[in-house]
Amino acid sequence: MAEWVAAAVAVLAALVAAVALAVALRAKEIAETGNTLAQAANDTASDALEEAETANDIAEAANQLSGDANTIAERALRVAQDDVPYNWVLQVEDDGVAVVLNDCGHRALRATVVLDSDRQVVAKAGPVDIAPFDNITLDASSVIARHFEDVRTNPVVYAHSEGGLSFGGRNGIPVSVTFRAHLRWHTEQEIPRTDVVQEVLCHQMTYDGLQRVTER
Repeated sequence: MAEWVAAAVAVLAALVAAVALAVALRAKEIAETGNTLAQAANDTASDALEEAETANDIAEAANQLSGDANTIAERALRVAQDDVPYNWVLQVEDDGVAVVLNDCGHRALRATVVLDSDRQVVAKAGPVDIAPFDNITLDASSVIARHFEDVRTNPVVYAHSEGGLSFGGRNGIPVSVTFRAHLRWHTEQEIPRTDVVQEVLCHQMTYDGLQRVTER
């Protein structure tokens, strides 16, 4: 009888141990699952934070673009409304003085002028405010001097006889030089403007010496 009771107790103890082991394993599994879910939740939260930061960056960029677009639209409207006509005139004299005339009734603010000839910068001026019908002068004497040298290489051909033949005389071949004035200025409404004006000078040697001629 005592042996039977001892065996029963041993079996019961084994069952309790098995149940305890199963519970422990299940608890471990649940804990591991909980840790996995917690990690997944942390990863999801981190991803959501990064996406939120990206969305904020995009929103800020969109706001900046919107502000830039408004600025451009306002400037375009101002330019469209500012239809004040300007008339610039370039005159280069034989003594090398180049005059850029503001031939209109409006001031040109902070005007700059770059004078070139044959794609070479000859002189610069400004920034300076130019009153209505006022002008700004530049020195082009070096280019004029070279131009006159070119003109003199085509001298007058005088009437003469040669080999029993008579040849009529003629003036030298005309030689031209082109000047361009590149202008930048602001209108009285502070709208930036640009323009390019030019003058072509033509000279030739004549029986009366070097003279300016009009190109046909």
